[in-house]
Amino acid sequence: MKAVERLNDMEQSSKEAVHVVFSTDDEYAPYCGVAVSSLIRHASPDRNYEIFILADGLSEEYQTLLTGLSGGRSRVSVRLFSVSAHLSQLRDSVLSRLPLAAYYRLLLATLFPRLDRIVYCDCDVLVCHDIAELYDTELGDNLAAAVPDRAVGMIGGEWLDRAREMLSGLGLSADHFFNSGVLLMNLGLCRKEQLEPAMIELSKLPGRMWHDQDVLNMAFKNRWVRLDDSWNLTLHMYGKEEFLPAMEAGPFSGGERPRVIHFARSSRKPWDGYDSPYVSLWWREANRSPFRREIHARYNRKFLTLKKRIKLFLSMLAFFLCPLPSLKRKVRKRRVRFDLPRGISRFNV
Repeated sequence: MKAVERLNDMEQSSKEAVHVVFSTDDEYAPYCGVAVSSLIRHASPDRNYEIFILADGLSEEYQTLLTGLSGGRSRVSVRLFSVSAHLSQLRDSVLSRLPLAAYYRLLLATLFPRLDRIVYCDCDVLVCHDIAELYDTELGDNLAAAVPDRAVGMIGGEWLDRAREMLSGLGLSADHFFNSGVLLMNLGLCRKEQLEPAMIELSKLPGRMWHDQDVLNMAFKNRWVRLDDSWNLTLHMYGKEEFLPAMEAGPFSGGERPRVIHFARSSRKPWDGYDSPYVSLWWREANRSPFRREIHARYNRKFLTLKKRIKLFLSMLAFFLCPLPSLKRKVRKRRVRFDLPRGISRFNV
């Protein structure tokens, strides 16, 4: 029995590490930290995880906080990876308001020449399951694995109707279009087929509405594995019960609860006060992370009105002047209502 246990330990330790990459800048660094923290929290104790964060000119404070997210765990490493030397390739790629960091994923095959596969995650995700299960997905001769972006093919509206026409002009179909916020990439095959130069050129084309996501869909056309919806629950689908149920309502097509929650729309970020059942989960993770104070400060600067600031000041003053511990607790509970979006103060841990 002991011999079998030792053999199993050796087999586990020899397993390939799970490689995951994020990309960020100073604006998104705190939110990237929350995403990384949630991934580490759900990591298996039997696997090794190497988490890379692509950045350019990140402040020293954020660098220290991000690399410290592993918390001394022997099986988890968090490393920063500078992309400064590669930015000239993306000079003509950025469109509209999208930050340059969103395009770093186009360079992954070159940035990580020794890796055969890697999981890419956007900064606005919350990981609720062991990401190793996604990493182990069989790809075969496919270039990637991703979740279909059902909003493009199923939700109506003038803007989306126009977007679907533009996709057709790019040679894409709304029914075969994936969301690139959670993506398993076959880096070995991308290098073998020299896809990176082609993606750089595609990124310069006009008429793209989903920016880098359009590029990846064109490059991986008809060569990607469809993942269960639970691996990328995008919140523009929230409330669309005919497509995806709410977390409390029932299972996904694979019989699972959400594995990765993606706050995809710019108007529905949890740190901007958007309200849904999933936002509470994000704030709970944010309150556990070393970026807690920064995230709260940003939220308060943006949303605290003068009236709320006065109430907050008076409640803090009452807290310090209050003599009894029981009354202090009541004042503290009242005070946190001004520090967090409505309905999530109970997660102030």
